[in-house]
Amino acid sequence: MLWKTKRIEHGLRRIWGKTATWERTLPHITQDIRELRHLVNIVCAEMQHFISQVQYYINFEVLECSWKELETAVDTAENLDNIIEAHKRFLGIVSERLMLNQEHLQVLTKLYANYQNAISFMDAYDKAHDVLKKTNTIREKRAVDSRIRSKQGGWGIEEKDEARIAQEDADFKSQLKAISKQFSYTHKTFTDSLGEFLVALTSEADDSMKFLSLRIDFNEHYKHKHGNSFNGPYINRTKSVVA
Repeated sequence: MLWKTKRIEHGLRRIWGKTATWERTLPHITQDIRELRHLVNIVCAEMQHFISQVQYYINFEVLECSWKELETAVDTAENLDNIIEAHKRFLGIVSERLMLNQEHLQVLTKLYANYQNAISFMDAYDKAHDVLKKTNTIREKRAVDSRIRSKQGGWGIEEKDEARIAQEDADFKSQLKAISKQFSYTHKTFTDSLGEFLVALTSEADDSMKFLSLRIDFNEHYKHKHGNSFNGPYINRTKSVVA
């Protein structure tokens, strides 16, 4: 689980970094992709927030706290049996809080569904970025050819090229529309899946899982977005934790 979480975190950071340099790396299509960049930033930011909170939960709420308890138990152990028992208890707590046992299979499935949505977004982004680079290269060549012809005393764009250029621009607009539609669908799928995950978390008896839900949805963004679609502990999750 931790390895997969780190992989997604690295992938999302890579996307964030690439998108931040679009002004420099894709200068010939900057105006065309402003809305797309805004959409990518929104999706990436939500996924990064989710992954960072899950990673914090794994590292500090589960592993570090459980390890501290194990260290204390080992230091105070009177014999080998005490150490073996403490280690078994450590493994049991880690397995339960990381949702790796049978009792939490439903929650773990919903968590992995969010992971898969993030991976799908990264794959779609890579394919989209290839399209953007290809179009930028085409327009860069078009601009260079236009300058050369202008210096030679001719027209920047010749009449015989107008139909081809118009078709290339139309194809790119169609591709941008398809890319935006794909990202929007992935975003909706992710938020729906995340809402289900939050519902499942707040239904757990372990308070640490409930607090993970509170950290992910600290500003109640997903509550307002999905609250009317769900009943029970998701709506009153704060009350359930305090209680």
